[in-house]
Amino acid sequence: MKMIHHVATLDYYDGPILFEARDRIGGHYLALAADTRDGDPAYAVVGVSPERLSEFRGGLVDLRDVMLEAGSEEWYVALPSPTTEGFDLELQATELAASDYLPNSGYTLNAAATSDMAVLDAARRRDNLVIELKAEPPEAREGHRMHVRSLVQLLDLMQKLVNHAYRAARRELPSGWRSTVSVEEAVLMDVVVPAMPGSFCMLLEAGNRRDKLSENELSQGLRRVDALFEHATTRNATPAVAFLRDTGGRLASTYLKLLNFLAEERVGFHYTWAEPSFSRARQHSISAARARRLSRHIEEMVEFDIEEVSLEGRLVKADLKTGSWRLESGRRIHKGTVDDGSLLSGLVVGQRYRFSCIAKIERGEATGKEVWTLQLETTDDV
Repeated sequence: MKMIHHVATLDYYDGPILFEARDRIGGHYLALAADTRDGDPAYAVVGVSPERLSEFRGGLVDLRDVMLEAGSEEWYVALPSPTTEGFDLELQATELAASDYLPNSGYTLNAAATSDMAVLDAARRRDNLVIELKAEPPEAREGHRMHVRSLVQLLDLMQKLVNHAYRAARRELPSGWRSTVSVEEAVLMDVVVPAMPGSFCMLLEAGNRRDKLSENELSQGLRRVDALFEHATTRNATPAVAFLRDTGGRLASTYLKLLNFLAEERVGFHYTWAEPSFSRARQHSISAARARRLSRHIEEMVEFDIEEVSLEGRLVKADLKTGSWRLESGRRIHKGTVDDGSLLSGLVVGQRYRFSCIAKIERGEATGKEVWTLQLETTDDV
């Protein structure tokens, strides 16, 4: 018997009522809830081409028209498989046009609402925080594609943005409220569904799972990222510039790098994320044109006083409780702090290490002398 498996929920009401599916060789299907059998939903299923599916997902065509066209030769009723997580297909002898399984005319999808529902459903199914990233590069106009270099750069910038956003949110918490999970573990994201249909779309999930009673650590970083994009959508750039000035640091500079990437590569960007407990997903987007205008304003009006520095020397102090440290390099003693005390755990005073740090540079108003504040990011043995 032929079988399909669920790929993405397109409409939802107390469960998926319309979803996209695949068979074992990659064929595309639409499944619409139309009946029940023995308490289980029964779905009317038609095979569709990737191009027609993309048009429907984009809200360009009516579901009834798609199903009549795709089901003119054959269509199926799908029931949950008793032995797998898929659906068994029963080929129907009657014509779909003469059945009671067709939807009413006028059923089209709202792309934004569909993304919201699909991500929320994925979070509940996976019982984890999930993030959907969508990119609209120029090459996607010629098919479902994105240059590898652009994809790698986008994923890297998004991971770094969430990383710095989480660090910024964590610094504002009282030390007793901070999680014992390391920053690197807390912000880890895993790709779980590569190259989903629609523009160029990928589904990611939190690499560090939390128990059901608490919010995932990654949420703290994503909420801070949301704040960045909320200011990016206003036509007036002044609120965004003011927010970036207040934000400062690596978060602001990484956000600017992301805007410059989107502008230079002419990529529109959308992201949607949800926890299993959410009532609705959170989503934001920015066009390539808007990213270009905003990056120009930010570069003109915001001064970034952050640099990456690498120090090599002998460790003379490592206080896990306060996070303070000292590294002797030549005749200089470098002092700094660290958010995650576990980075200092296992280091031996007197041994040589390489410290990769973030340096915040401030200039004294009276003397004009530069003062560096060092924040430890990673350590390596020398």
